[in-house]
Amino acid sequence: MSISDLLTKLDNNNRIGNCYEKRLTTLRKMGRDPSLIQKGIADTLRVLEGGARSFVVYGEPQSGKTEFMIALVCKLLDQGKKTIFIIMNDNTELETQNFDRFHQAQELNPTPKRDWQIVDMEPNNLKVDRQRVIFCRKNSRNLGKVIHACRFMKDRVVIDDEADYATPNAKINKDEITAINKGVLELGDLGLEGTGIYIGVTATPARLDLNNTFLNDSKNWVFLGTHETYKGRNFFFPASEAERSVSDYQLVKLPDDTDDPKLLRHAVFRFLIRVAILNSPAGSSPTAYSMLIHTAGKTNDHVKDNKDTLRILQILGDREHGKFEQYVLELQKTATQIALLHTSDSSPDELCLFVLQNIGRSEVLTINHKNDANNVKRAGNPQAMFTFAIGGNIVSRGLTFERLLTFYFSRTVKGKLQQNTYIQRARMFGNRPYSAYFELCVPATLFSDWATVFQDHELSLRLARAGVYQHIQSARVAVVDGGAIDKTNVTMEKSERAVGAIFDLTEEFEKRILSHDINRPITALENMIASGVIDSKWLPLSLLTYLREVAKEDETDVLIVTASEKGERVLQNIEKYTDGNSATITRARGGIIHAMLNKTEKYAKNNHFILPIRNEKGEVRFMYKSNIGHTILQNLRVQRPTI
Repeated sequence: MSISDLLTKLDNNNRIGNCYEKRLTTLRKMGRDPSLIQKGIADTLRVLEGGARSFVVYGEPQSGKTEFMIALVCKLLDQGKKTIFIIMNDNTELETQNFDRFHQAQELNPTPKRDWQIVDMEPNNLKVDRQRVIFCRKNSRNLGKVIHACRFMKDRVVIDDEADYATPNAKINKDEITAINKGVLELGDLGLEGTGIYIGVTATPARLDLNNTFLNDSKNWVFLGTHETYKGRNFFFPASEAERSVSDYQLVKLPDDTDDPKLLRHAVFRFLIRVAILNSPAGSSPTAYSMLIHTAGKTNDHVKDNKDTLRILQILGDREHGKFEQYVLELQKTATQIALLHTSDSSPDELCLFVLQNIGRSEVLTINHKNDANNVKRAGNPQAMFTFAIGGNIVSRGLTFERLLTFYFSRTVKGKLQQNTYIQRARMFGNRPYSAYFELCVPATLFSDWATVFQDHELSLRLARAGVYQHIQSARVAVVDGGAIDKTNVTMEKSERAVGAIFDLTEEFEKRILSHDINRPITALENMIASGVIDSKWLPLSLLTYLREVAKEDETDVLIVTASEKGERVLQNIEKYTDGNSATITRARGGIIHAMLNKTEKYAKNNHFILPIRNEKGEVRFMYKSNIGHTILQNLRVQRPTI
C-alpha cells in the first residue's frame, strides 16, 4: 500500500469516529448499564445543537458524573472537536484520581495530557492542528501557562468538573473579575466574540445560575439520572414515611459537643465489627472497607485524629497494653449489640476474634495538602481490610470513596450552612449495596440542618425540572455565599410579597374565588387558569408548581385568604389601610395577610396563604405569604445574551 493510500485510509478511519460506541461497549462488558449515560449525552447534544454555548450538567453527589464526562469527551472527539479542556479544582489528589480514571479509558484517542505536559511541549508541536484532551487545575498560575501554550488551538470545549467551585466570579458585584473566572474565560474562548463552549458539571448548580457564570442559561440544564442502587438524599435524609421505610442504614446522632474521645473509639469498634460481619464466614480473599473521619478542617486536628485512631488499633493489637482488656471488653459489648441489628453466621465472640486476628491488616491515611497524594488512591479504593481515611476540606468534595462503610462527621457549624458546601460533603452518597451495614455518625443538630439543606436543594431541582428556575433556602441554610450572587439580576423574596400583575376584577372571578372549595385551593386556582378566568400573568404557574411540591397532598395547609362582612366572604380592600397604595395595591409596611389572620387559632394548620386583594377602581392582584421560612432566590435576567 502506497503512503498516499495509507493516508487516505487513515483519514477515512478517523472520520468513522467510534470512541463513544467503544466506551459504551466497555461499560457493558464491565456489567454496567450505560442507558443513563446515553440519555445524558443525548440531552447534552440536544442543547449544543440548539446553539447554547454555556450550560450546566447536574448530577447527584457520587452518582457517576466522571463516567459521564469520559463518555462525553469520547462523543465530542467523534464529532471532530479539536481541543477539550477538563478543568477541576486546585486539588492535586482530586486531579490525580480523575486523571487516572480518564487515562484508564482506553477508548479515548488521543490519550489525555496533564497541563504541565502541554506546557513542556515545543511550541511548534502545539501549533499542529490535531485533537487534544488536556487536564488543568483551577489555579491562576496553571491556567496562565496553559492559556499561553494553547494560544494556537481552535474549536475549544471546556468541561468544568466541580463547576461551582472557584469558577463563578465572586467579584461580580464589584465590577471586577476573579483570576480563575478570567482564566477559564480565556482558556475556553468564551468571550462575547469567542467561539468556545463551556459545560459545567456539578452537583450544586445554583451558584453558577445565581452568579450568571458565563451567561449560562438555567433553561438549558441537563439532568443526569441515578441508578436504582444509588443511595442519596431520600435514603440518608428521608422526608416521608415511605422513604423512611426503605432507609435501613445505621444513624448515630452524636451530642453537639463531640469532644469526648469515647465517641470516636466506639465508632471505630462498630466499624471493625461490621467489617467482620461482612467478611463472615472468613474467606481467603476478604473485602476491604473504609471509615472516613472528618472532625475539623485544620491539619493539626487531622494529626490528632490520626494519632487517636492509631492508638486504638495499637491497643487492640497489643495484649500486654494496660488498656487491652478494657478495649476487648468494649469490643465484645459492641459485637453483642450489633449482632442484634444484623444477621450474621458468626457469634459475637467469633466476630471479636476475627477483629483481633486481623487488626494488623489496618491502614490509617491522612488526606490533606501536607500528605502523600497516593493516600487518596488507597482511601478511595481501600486495600487494607480496615482502612481509615482522615481529612478535612479535601475529602469533602469530588473524591469518590468505594466501599465506604462508616462516615464519622463531627465537624461543628457556626451560623448558616451553605448548600453547595454541605451537599458536596455528603460522601456517604453513592452505590452502597451493603447499605444496611452503613453507619453515619453526625451531631444531632447538624443532621437536622443537613437534612434541610438537601430538602431545599431537591425542591429547587424539582421546580427546575418543571420549568421553574427558583432556588429555595431556609432560615438555617444559605443557597450560596452572598458575594457570588449577581445582585443586579437576582431577587431574594421572603415573607409576604406581591405575585403577578394587576388585573381587572370580573364578576366571574369574584364569584369563583369567593365560592371555591376551601379544601382544594390549589386545584381551584389551577382550574381558573385552565378555564381562562385568570391569566398566568396574574398568578404565576411557578407559584402553583412550588405549592404542589411543598404543600400537603390534600392541600389542607394552603389557604386562599378572604375578608368577611356580615358573615359573607368578600375581597379585602387595600384602601382599608392608611398606608395602602391604591395604584400598586400594596401596603408600605406589608403584613396584610399577617394582620388579617393574626392570633386566629383556626389558621394555625395553614402554612401557605394566597390573598386576592382589590382597590376601589375594581382592580385586583395576588399576594403570597409562607410560614415555613423559605427565602426564594430567582435570576430575573429575561434577555440572556448568547455568548
